[in-house]
Parts: sequence; structure tokens; C-alpha cells
Amino acid sequence: MKRLIITLTAILSGIGLCKADKIVTRSADIIECTVTEISDNAIKYRKPGEKFEREITRKDIFKIKYDNGEETVIKPSESTVRVQQQSVIQNNQYVNVATTPDWNALPPASRIYHVGDWYSENGVEGIVIYTTPDGLHGRIVHPKQFKSSAYHPKSFFKGPTDVPFGMNDLSNGYANMVALNRFISANPQYTPDMYPIYTEYIKPLGDGWYIPSIKELEYYQNLRDQKTVYTGDIEKFKGKTVKYHKIFDHQAKKHDGDKHYSYYYLSSTEIYSPGGASVTFQSIYGDPATPQFALMKYEHDKPSKAVVRTMGLPILAFHLF
Repeated sequence: MKRLIITLTAILSGIGLCKADKIVTRSADIIECTVTEISDNAIKYRKPGEKFEREITRKDIFKIKYDNGEETVIKPSESTVRVQQQSVIQNNQYVNVATTPDWNALPPASRIYHVGDWYSENGVEGIVIYTTPDGLHGRIVHPKQFKSSAYHPKSFFKGPTDVPFGMNDLSNGYANMVALNRFISANPQYTPDMYPIYTEYIKPLGDGWYIPSIKELEYYQNLRDQKTVYTGDIEKFKGKTVKYHKIFDHQAKKHDGDKHYSYYYLSSTEIYSPGGASVTFQSIYGDPATPQFALMKYEHDKPSKAVVRTMGLPILAFHLF
């Protein structure tokens, strides 16, 4: 009889008649789902109505609330934390990396996308700026360009300038946002108001949005100036050779966005200098036509002169699919 009850419970759960489990991430997001597998490195789950499994790394999860009321707090092992720290700082030197997203960990899009298309799936919308060869994965940019007032500049972090976040990825801004959320979770002494750009512009967009890395910004700016023979669904461009920025600006305007006109944007790649602020670096790559901005960090009560040069610095938001 007990075995029968367990079996019936499993069946009812599978067809969605029971309450959903809840995964609480370290960035305070809540994912309603059915947890299907827990391993040493990741947790697999299925959202209501979806037939495929999603996956989230164990280190990004705070706890799981099961539909029966039980909770499990997920703690990364000490060895995992130690490896992550060593990958960022070695011999007191900040070590940058360049990684690529794990496209296989993302659910495929419902159709094939091309650069310049408008992406709209599962509540996420934006302009496609990159696709994998099969067109089922890629990056989108939010149609809006975020910008703080020129007279009231916002830093990325109002706190000690010599504290590294671990946002050391040159080419994967999503990895930088994961590192930031990990830092925020591990350092509750720094309150949300101390991350004004992240908390006011990026986090309200929803799960998965991030500030692009410096290499992603370089790619995007180079792409905007490239020409293409347009074959999409914008009638006035069909069959014409146009620069991508015209396509992107058209899509942005159509969806209540802004022209992405600047060549200087805030990057999520943290250029960390022990004992000094991470602000504007005019000579990272030596070319004034490429994005050269790292995280703006300054002491709350004594902003450095360099911050003045970042007043009104625009911010873009990217998302993977």
C-alpha cells in the first residue's frame, strides 16, 4: 500500500497536479520547477509545461524548497571555492581568462535565428547579434540603452577599491555576472545599494541578463559597422546591402528601445589593480575606437577624479539563448 501511494504521488507530480519545487539562487531568483537530478556539480530541473531538462550549476544555488515543504541548503565544497579563488588571483596578480558559454546547457530556440532578427521566447526579448552555426543558440542585446545622469554618475560598486569580485572573464559577460552574484552572496556586509548600476539597471530586467564583457563589446561594435545583404523580414531593407547598425536601430525603435550610438560602454570585465580603483583605462588596447571601460569602483565617500570621466557612460544588457 505504501509503495502504491509513492507511485501515485510520483505520477501526480509528473503531470503537474502537485505544487512545484522552488530553486532559490544565490542572486535571490526563484525558479519554480520539478527537480529531476542532483549531482556534485549541477542540479537538473524541468519547468512547468517543458519537456526538456534545464541545468544550473550547484555553486549558483542557495537552497531548494521541495513541494512537500522540506528544504535543502546547497553548499559548495571548500575545494571548489578554493579553486575559484586561485583562478582569479595568483601570486597577488589578477588573472584574466577568456571562456565561451556552454551552449549545450541552454534549451534550444523554437526556430532558427539570424543576426538582426527579433528574438522573443519564454518572456525574453531582444535583438539577435550572434548565433551558433545551427541558429538555435546565440546572444541578444536589449533594445534599450541604459544611461545614468551625467550629473549623477553611478558606480558599479561603492566600497573598497581593492576588493576583487572575480569578474575576470574577457569574453564571457555571463560568467562575470555569475561571479558577481557569488560575490554578493558571500559578502552580505556590502548592501544592495552599494551596487547601483547592477541593482538599478540589470537585475530588474530578469534572470539571465548581464553586462557584456569587454570582448563582447568589441565584437558588437565591429559588427555594427559591417555590411550585409539583408534577407530578413524588415521590408525596407529586403535585398539591400546595409550596415548592421541600421538593422539593429530599426529593431530597437520598433520595440521601444534606443539607438546604440556610443563606442564607449561599461564592461563587466574587472581590471583589478591592488590598492587602486578599477575605472576608465584609456590604454587597455590602445585603440580609441574600441570599448575601454572596466568596472567603476570607488570609495563611497571619496570618488576618484577618474570617475568624472565616466559620467553618463551608457550601459548595454546582453542575454544568452
